Amino acid sequence: MHNAVVGTPRTGAATDAREASPRDCIGVDVHRPGSANRAQRIVSMPNPARAARGARRLLALLCMMPATAFAQTAFSPFAAVSVEHDSNVFGFADREEAERIAGDPALSDTIRRASVGADLQHTFGQQTLRVGVHGGRNDFQHFSQLDHSHHRLGAALDWQLGTRTDGLLDWRRERRLASLADRQSDELTMERERIATAALNLDIGADWRLENTARSRELASPLVGLPGFTLEEDSLATELRHNGLGLFNAGLRAEYLDGRFTGTPVGEEPFDQITVEAVANYAASGLSRLNARLGHSRRRDRRNPDNDTSAVTGLVSMERTISGVTSADLELFRQINSFSYGPESVIESGVRGSLRWQPTARTGVQAGLEWSRNRFQDDRQSDRSDTPVRNDRQRSAFVRAQYAPLPWLSLHPYVHVRDRSSNYREQRYEKYVAGLEVRIRFGRAMPTEAADRRY
Repeated sequence: MHNAVVGTPRTGAATDAREASPRDCIGVDVHRPGSANRAQRIVSMPNPARAARGARRLLALLCMMPATAFAQTAFSPFAAVSVEHDSNVFGFADREEAERIAGDPALSDTIRRASVGADLQHTFGQQTLRVGVHGGRNDFQHFSQLDHSHHRLGAALDWQLGTRTDGLLDWRRERRLASLADRQSDELTMERERIATAALNLDIGADWRLENTARSRELASPLVGLPGFTLEEDSLATELRHNGLGLFNAGLRAEYLDGRFTGTPVGEEPFDQITVEAVANYAASGLSRLNARLGHSRRRDRRNPDNDTSAVTGLVSMERTISGVTSADLELFRQINSFSYGPESVIESGVRGSLRWQPTARTGVQAGLEWSRNRFQDDRQSDRSDTPVRNDRQRSAFVRAQYAPLPWLSLHPYVHVRDRSSNYREQRYEKYVAGLEVRIRFGRAMPTEAADRRY
């Protein structure tokens, strides 16, 4: 689970809002004596001087309200269509496995996608509200049983109270196609995920900051033979950080997670996890930044102690602006996570990096690589000598480009290559995906999914 970066300076339409002045009303100058006299004749009050002052204040208020309201609200509707070719839709090891499981040796397909949606961003005072509604349809040319609709709803409130207290309230709900490569089936499976997040952050004195984040997640992802399989997780993380060290700051982070798998063959399988880590940030200059966490995690299976897991965990991420048009980032990670497609935990470790090049506001290219290893921790597999614990290695690479011939029109070609090796033959596969998306978008509201990456 990635650490939350809280307290990011807010940006939005309100940043560019200017203070309206009474002279901003075209054709009315409330400071001129003539304007005050006209207001006197319209408003009948016992005291003429008081009526003039009241009229001036009312006109000034009316002049300021429309400009401020417009500057604080951004609305961005969008629509997109794409065509994509997937060389191995179900993630089968080979055609023989496809024939055995699906009765069809075909592996590849062409998918047509269409989506529409809108994002709303409204800033009032120190608070920013974001709301997003996205929906779409995917149609498969060969595997028509996979045709489906999907949607995502989201709302978030970035709030601030005074200069020392800020936080976040965030809610998301999504219905999407479940990962086909982890199911060994050719059936359509839709999963539903709900995530709610609340953050409360306090600046203590001049040098200390306390960050608290509560998170609740529910993932309903039916498996073959387990239509009610669900993962539920609730967590609370607290981080105390010292910021009075110049370019360097450090602290301590602790997280408690309570979870359960339901809809399994044995009913409910509860677990909990405690993580304690030292954290540090270093901004070498305005062009480089280093974030690090290092500690220990222990997961306890409350139903079967033999499945308890512990490991050294952490994250190191580096960001570097190479030039005015080029930037890069690199991340190393090791963490204990819940496997979303079976009642077990997995230790994930790996490295990922990307390079971005944007020579103009209209064009850009991003390329990235990732290598990871997943070691599954379900002791039920190792109880039998002929069934070793599953161990996967994944490698992936991608290239994405953007060209915007018009401010509201953009083209996005992309290629993604992925390979997974495993000591379980049926979990091995390789594939590539190539496609082109055409997107129309108006307005400048921040997409809700982009804002969610901070937490």
